[in-house]
Amino acid sequence: MLRAIVEKLSPQFRLSAPPQMTAFDTRARLGLRQTLLWNQFPRISKALGPAIPKFVQREFGLVDHRGVTGVVDASGFAYSDSFTRRRIRREAIFDAAWKSSGVPIVLLPQAFGPFEDQAKREWSRRVLNSASVVFARDRISLEYAQSLRVAADVRLCPDFTVPLAAPKIPSVSSEQFLAIVPNTKLVTTGKISEDSYAKLLIGYADAARKNGINALVIVHDAGDAAIAERIASMAQMGVFRSDDPLVLKAALSQAEMVVSSRFHAIVSALSGSVPTLALGWSHKYSELMHDFHVDNWVAGLDEEPEDALTRLSARPRDQIVDDLKQAKSEISAAVDSMWRLTIDTLAAG
Repeated sequence: MLRAIVEKLSPQFRLSAPPQMTAFDTRARLGLRQTLLWNQFPRISKALGPAIPKFVQREFGLVDHRGVTGVVDASGFAYSDSFTRRRIRREAIFDAAWKSSGVPIVLLPQAFGPFEDQAKREWSRRVLNSASVVFARDRISLEYAQSLRVAADVRLCPDFTVPLAAPKIPSVSSEQFLAIVPNTKLVTTGKISEDSYAKLLIGYADAARKNGINALVIVHDAGDAAIAERIASMAQMGVFRSDDPLVLKAALSQAEMVVSSRFHAIVSALSGSVPTLALGWSHKYSELMHDFHVDNWVAGLDEEPEDALTRLSARPRDQIVDDLKQAKSEISAAVDSMWRLTIDTLAAG
């Protein structure tokens, strides 16, 4: 997401990011300045930031809160029952301060809801109420956002990382392969036990091998490394890693098929025209598949892997590729429109 933001906004604006949101080498590589706001200590950082002389800030690429003229929020799934009240409350307080100073806030396409926790619902309502424009990433999220009854302009736009181009990289496997992308969130949310999840993913590897296709585990998030190593060891699969999300996108684009529980790995695979099964934990997965017109590629956690993989090859490969390319084109057009409105909103501030 950060790469997409930098690609689209850096030609018009000088961008900065909070230190805890990205690693220093990532900020340096992308040319981002560092915002002098530490989320865990907002009052202290807001008071101390302006104490650093402007010439020092310029020399070290620092920006205190007075230098912020626009805010883009790409927090993904933060405004829902899935995250802590403290996280949502913190953003609501920040955003209210920005709004009172006339700073435009754009919530880039992301998932919203559910809001069963009333405190989280209220703090999320305040976040959205401070925004100039809010983009919900899918139909269900749009309904959740609209249920908060906020004054902000709330619109629908698909995931904005779809148009990102993947670089050319060497082949990650000498054979045709099924890419398996795990996500510990399925375990931590109680959707499935870790043992059952490992067994399920190994079942997909076995099913692929029966059809003459190798299996490769791709680590899409550092937090998934342990379970990735576990299933790779148990099923004698290779593991591919990279700190660069676009390299991961390129690797997924080389796959014959993909089985993924990581949302943006599914985005990368589908936008690379690769047949992909989604094993998800929230509504955002089925909604993403709907955007690509492949609703039946959502797999149940109790479904037989062979049956699920069969659906990926139910139509001729050329037809599948053409349909995925057409869907990508439709999504990219919507994302381009979103960026134009975002840039106009930020420029007006």
